[in-house]
Amino acid sequence: MRRIVIATIEQLRALVEPAVRKTPNILNRAFQLIRRNAGLLGVVFFLGVGTKTVGFAREVYISSRFGVSPITDSFFAVQQIPTMLSNYIFGAFTLAFVPQYASLKANGRAAQFLRDTTIMTLACSVILTVTMVAGAQSLIPWITGLTTYPRLTAGFSMVLAISIIPLSVNGLAFALMHAEGQSSRAMMVAAVPPVAMFCSLLLWLLAPREYFSYALPWSFVAGSVLGGAWGAQMIMRVARDAGKVSESGPRDYGWRFVKQLFASSVENAAFNANQFLTVHFAAVSGGGAVALNVYSQRIAMLASSGVVTPLNQVAHSRMAWAKAGRARKVFIKLLAVMVPSYGAIALGIFLLRGPAIRLIYQRGAFTAHNTHDAAQALVPYSIYFFIMALNTLFARYFFVAGRGQIYTGILLVGYLLGNALKPFWGAHYGLPGIIAACVVGEGLALFALAMTFVLTRERAIS
Repeated sequence: MRRIVIATIEQLRALVEPAVRKTPNILNRAFQLIRRNAGLLGVVFFLGVGTKTVGFAREVYISSRFGVSPITDSFFAVQQIPTMLSNYIFGAFTLAFVPQYASLKANGRAAQFLRDTTIMTLACSVILTVTMVAGAQSLIPWITGLTTYPRLTAGFSMVLAISIIPLSVNGLAFALMHAEGQSSRAMMVAAVPPVAMFCSLLLWLLAPREYFSYALPWSFVAGSVLGGAWGAQMIMRVARDAGKVSESGPRDYGWRFVKQLFASSVENAAFNANQFLTVHFAAVSGGGAVALNVYSQRIAMLASSGVVTPLNQVAHSRMAWAKAGRARKVFIKLLAVMVPSYGAIALGIFLLRGPAIRLIYQRGAFTAHNTHDAAQALVPYSIYFFIMALNTLFARYFFVAGRGQIYTGILLVGYLLGNALKPFWGAHYGLPGIIAACVVGEGLALFALAMTFVLTRERAIS
């Protein structure tokens, strides 16, 4: 046993020492990479932060206008369904789509792949729309755990069902623009829905008071429809240009895409189930917990959706278009910059949680007691932000490398552990305990991903 332990330590040292010696060179190349792409990163940063700031302003308006109430509980609970779809298209689907489309386009075979993918996306969207409408009275209240307000929950489900198809089209356009290497256009497509949602919500001030309870779902639909319309124009333009290229070779896209899409879909389903269970256990823990979870999560995830997600997606495109064997080197450079950057953001969220909530939310119907509860939830959320930011960056690498099943398997174990802890920690510590359970499960998954990356460093992954 002693010899095994010594041999293991020596092996780890042999792996780490070369990386330590190369660290200055890696950092230098990483900053050179940033300088070469400064213009693109600036546009992505501006669009990402600007868009999410508008979306965040909408949440602030909702908190001051509706506070912590049956309307916000019902809306945020039902909104999880189109949010799950959006997470899938912008996340799991894009993970598998970008490298596959880039590979097919290099061979002049992308047009048929785009047509087939569009048809399947629309078909699945129609099924989900019908499900939301048919299950508005019984299925939706049951899966959200919000049976207290059946009229609001059913009504919001009927309205939000309209957003499913346009959200899918907008997400497909986002993935397509990234696959084309046009990250700035992708961010512009993604920017339309939240901006339009906020403007539509403000216009609802002109509506009669008796209709204002439906301002939240209808404004969501308005933004989704406008985003879908713009996304459809983008898709048709690319499809028209791609159709001009004479395609040759078989229509079979290979098992690589099927396996990677399946792996990303399984992980995304587990992620959405994880988020849904957080909402479910929050609803069970007491009135107002669902809304408090959303308000605190919005602060923690503002940097994630506004900075981390667009930057990670740019990294995804860069790795997908990198020459054979170069994706790993690009990823190492990105890690050298992003790990300390994401850590600094997480620390800022933790230190400024109280003042931030008071400044942003504490007005109108949002009380000082609500501020205290949201600040407590932000403690584990600040850690969760850092873990999720790095997990999604690792996802980009593993899927470009064609080993998405490894990422999926590790994250599934993390989700399982976190959800096993939620009911117990939620019962003892309330909403902060539920979020802390996610931190433990997905934090262990991050450690496993890092170790897998280090221990397979000598393998030819591309």
